[in-house]
Amino acid sequence: MVGTEGQRWRRQCGKIAVKLGTSSLDKVLPFAGPVKKRPPTFARIWLNIMLCELRIENLALISSLCLNFDTGTSGGLAVMTGETGAGKSIMLRALHMLTGERASADWIRAGYDSCQVEALFEAVPEHAELWRQVESQGLRDGQSLIIRRQITAGGKSRLHINGSLVTARQAAELTALLLNIAGQHEHQRLLQPATHLDCLDSFGDLWPWRETLGGMYRAWKETSDHLATLRQAERDKEQRRDFLSYQLKEIREANPSPGEDEELAAEKRRLKNAQALIHLAQENLHLFDGEILERLTIMRRGMEQLVQLDPKARQMAEEIGGYTFVAEEHIQSLRRYRDSLETNPHRLEQVTERLDVLQQLKRKYGDTLTAVLAWAEEAAGELTRIASLDEEIAELEKEVMARQAELFETAAQLSAGRRQAAAKMEKIEEYKRSFANPYMAAARGYVDDVIDPATTRARLASAMQMLQGKREGRPEKKHGNMPV
Repeated sequence: MVGTEGQRWRRQCGKIAVKLGTSSLDKVLPFAGPVKKRPPTFARIWLNIMLCELRIENLALISSLCLNFDTGTSGGLAVMTGETGAGKSIMLRALHMLTGERASADWIRAGYDSCQVEALFEAVPEHAELWRQVESQGLRDGQSLIIRRQITAGGKSRLHINGSLVTARQAAELTALLLNIAGQHEHQRLLQPATHLDCLDSFGDLWPWRETLGGMYRAWKETSDHLATLRQAERDKEQRRDFLSYQLKEIREANPSPGEDEELAAEKRRLKNAQALIHLAQENLHLFDGEILERLTIMRRGMEQLVQLDPKARQMAEEIGGYTFVAEEHIQSLRRYRDSLETNPHRLEQVTERLDVLQQLKRKYGDTLTAVLAWAEEAAGELTRIASLDEEIAELEKEVMARQAELFETAAQLSAGRRQAAAKMEKIEEYKRSFANPYMAAARGYVDDVIDPATTRARLASAMQMLQGKREGRPEKKHGNMPV
C-alpha cells in the first residue's frame, strides 16, 4: 500500500491497535508490513508433548515399520508426503487405533493373524493435567507413555498403556491430552466446548493463574472431604466409642502376651500325654542308670589300668572316662524331668480355657497375639481422637473457610482476566471482519479482484479463453519515412 490511501489505512488500523491495548501496528495489521512478533498460540495446551517413536506391524499394506521422531530437540515438524496409495492414510489409521476408536479385523495384512500399533510419547512433569490422569489410573512409569494396541483376526482388540491393560474409554480420555488429529472429515479440537477455556486462557496468558487455582481447589477439596469424614464420625462417635471401649476392655482383661499361646499349646500337649511321658522317662532312666552306667564304669577302670602300663594312652583313657561323668549328668537331668511330670487334670482344664480365650481374641482382632496387641493400641489411639474430635472439627472448619475465601478471590481474579481476554479477542475478531480481509482491500482498490476458492477453476478457464484469440500486431509507426 502506497500513497495517501495507504497512509490513511495504516492510521485507521492504528486506532484499532490502540483500542486493543498494543502499540505495535504489525500485531493487528497483517497487510501493513512484516510481522515482528507472532500472535498468541495455544502451545500451552500441548505442553511439550512429543511423539518419539511409532511402530506398525501387519497393518493393511505395511508389514513392519518403525518411525523415530526423537531428534534430540525440544520440538519440531515432521512432514510425510507421497503419492496416492503410498500409505499416508494408514499412518493416520494407526494413530486412530491408539485413541481407542473402533477397529476392524479387515485392517490386518493379508496372510497374518493380527496387527499391532505401538507409540512412545514423552511429556514434561509440568503437564499437571496429563500426569494427574495417568496417576489416577495407576499407569505412570517415569516421564514416558507407551501405548500399544493389538487386533486379532477374530475381531478381538487389546489396549495397553505402560504395560497395563486398559479400556477403550480410558485410552480415549488419555490420548485426548496427547493427540489432536485434524483432517477434512476429522474432529477439530477448537470446536469442542471442553477446550474453549484452554484456548481463552492461552490467549490471555492465564495458565499460571489457572494452575494456581487448580492447586488451591484440590487442597480445599481434600480438607473439605476430611471435614465431612470427621462430621460423619462425630455422628457415630458415641456408638463407635462404646464399641471400641468394649473391645479394648476385652483385650485388657485377657492381658495376653506375645507367644503365650504357643507356650500354652506345648504345655497342653505335655499334660494330655503325662502318663506316657512318665512311663517312657522311667524306662530310659532305668536303662541308663543300670546297665549302661555300669558298663561305662567298668570301661573307665579298665582304661586307668591301661594307662599304668602304657602312659601314651592317657589322652584316650581320659576321653573315654569322661563319658562316664557325662552319662551321670544325663541321668540326673532325666530324673529331674521325670519328677517334673505329673497328671494334673485341673491344670489341663485351666490351660484349655486360657487357650480358648486367646483363640477367640485372635479370631476377632488378628491372626497372632502380636496383631491383637497392635489392634488394641490402635483402638486406644482412636478413642483418644474421638475425645478430641470436637476441637479437631472446629479447627478444620476454620481452615476450610479460609481456603474457600482464598479460592473465591483467586477465581474472581481469573474470571476478570478471562473477561478481559475475551473482550480483547472480540476486538481482534471485529478488526478482522472490518479490515483484515481481502474484500476490504479489494473495495479500496489495493487488489484487482478476490477469487473464491470454489470458483477458481472456472475463473481460470474464462481468463484462458479470453487470451486464446488475442493476437499481437506490429505497432504503428509514429512518423513516416523522412525524405533523404
